[in-house]
Amino acid sequence: MASASDLNALMSSLSFWEIAGYVSLSAVALGVAGEFIHDFAVSIRQRSAWWASWGGQISGLVLIAALAGELLTQIETNSKSGQIIAFLSDQEAETRKRAATLENEAAEANERTAEIMRAAAWRQFTPHQLDTIKNLLSQHSGKLLIGWVMNDTEATYLAIQFSTLFERDDLKVKWDAAPWVRTFPEFVIWGIHIPDASGAQFTVDILRRAFSDAEIPFVAAPMPPWEGIGTGAADSELGKRALVFFGSKQPTFGHPPF
Repeated sequence: MASASDLNALMSSLSFWEIAGYVSLSAVALGVAGEFIHDFAVSIRQRSAWWASWGGQISGLVLIAALAGELLTQIETNSKSGQIIAFLSDQEAETRKRAATLENEAAEANERTAEIMRAAAWRQFTPHQLDTIKNLLSQHSGKLLIGWVMNDTEATYLAIQFSTLFERDDLKVKWDAAPWVRTFPEFVIWGIHIPDASGAQFTVDILRRAFSDAEIPFVAAPMPPWEGIGTGAADSELGKRALVFFGSKQPTFGHPPF
């Protein structure tokens, strides 16, 4: 790839040959004038024996040399102009290439930023997901515990979204929902859990089907034992009621949003 110094050299050379072209053109005019004077100015030939003998020949030689010089300068000027155009074309192509590269890098950076924002964003149910759950639950009745990790604001927010379903009249009269908030000092609870409940397995199955229909992933494995601080319903309600427990959001990229 040519450098800026190469372009400067080409521009200087082009200027030189353009000036040389003007000089050659002036010499052509001088030769033509000499030929004209020799052929048509009879009085000058009569007054100057030298001009009569050599004026026409010298004017012809000047004209021939000037025309040759004009041809040479035209060739060199066209050559230098072509090289400059090619240089600028290469520069433009390189600029476009760099612009395309920067655009791709910007797009990748935006995508990485969006990925980080998605990973850091709080989970939330879409209206369609909530409607899907509500439509199925409205056909049944039952008792459940809505649990979440204590002091986890994001998990609390998600649990509140779910609990608002049971404030609607069509579910409020059919479902008895109670909070069950706990800490797990020895464990980290990720995602949504809907474990088995020996005394309310039918209700568990309904809730699992509702979450599956809404395409919300959940874990069906038993909850780990807890020995921390708790509030809400007593532990004795476990097994008697179905439990939907909202754990912390999984921080690793590539995991489902819930």
